[in-house]
Amino acid sequence: MIDTESLPKDPVMATKWYKKAAEGGNKRACAALGVMYSNGDGVVQSFHEAKYWLELAGDDARALLDLGRLYRDGKGVRQDKAKALELFCQSAEQEYPHGLAEYGMMLYREGRFEEALQKFEAGARLENHLSRYREAIAFCQHQTACCLYMKVQNGSGDAGDLYPSALFWARKAVKNGREESKSFLVKLESIAHSKCRNCGKVDPKLTCSKCRGASYCDKSCQRTAWKSGHKAVCNGLPKLLSPSECAQCGKFSPKPRFMCQGCEKAYYCDETCQKRHWDEEHKDECKFL
Repeated sequence: MIDTESLPKDPVMATKWYKKAAEGGNKRACAALGVMYSNGDGVVQSFHEAKYWLELAGDDARALLDLGRLYRDGKGVRQDKAKALELFCQSAEQEYPHGLAEYGMMLYREGRFEEALQKFEAGARLENHLSRYREAIAFCQHQTACCLYMKVQNGSGDAGDLYPSALFWARKAVKNGREESKSFLVKLESIAHSKCRNCGKVDPKLTCSKCRGASYCDKSCQRTAWKSGHKAVCNGLPKLLSPSECAQCGKFSPKPRFMCQGCEKAYYCDETCQKRHWDEEHKDECKFL
């Protein structure tokens, strides 16, 4: 799949070469050209031209996504939301973060919340692609947290089971730069830590050091909750560390210079990132990895 996330600095010149390659049957060039016509980058914006080139791109994930947007919004084509949903689905099936985000949102708007949650979480887990798709992945992480929160609010899920996961994804979204998630995270933290998750008493004193998503009034309540189900919740949280990317900033590096000597699973591009990650979260999770 062609990388159309960051089009060339000279889009006019890029259009010339993409068009030459596309006319020669290069599907990746067709996809890039379709995106450029859709956005008006280096060419006069034309949704009809965009549709033409995007269709020629075949099964390219970004092309399917942009073609779906044309059908969803009725730009250059007759509006057809069923067709848009089908195209978003095809893009999402390739684990394309933007495709998963769009498909999830369309499912969510149709009231298919469980299906939407599955797509958002699939996108949220793609942290090994942060260097290229940080915005889309952070969006999926935020929406995953929101869906889990809504399950608790509408009574279809247990707070003790779902709030740790919601907090986990909200923290990831904040870390990956989604501003909208900051206020939502504060709200989640306030609710999750407002009462003991075992006995229900307000103003708990202890917080689970592993997930940081459940609080208790004392050690006795914490032990009881751990044995009755919280252990499974904690151990079920994703482990999203990659040896090819810095665990703090997400920069790609095939040979990271620094590795956590405790868990030997977190890697960093420099000492600054390692120290910051340790202070912000890794000192709590390291012993559990």
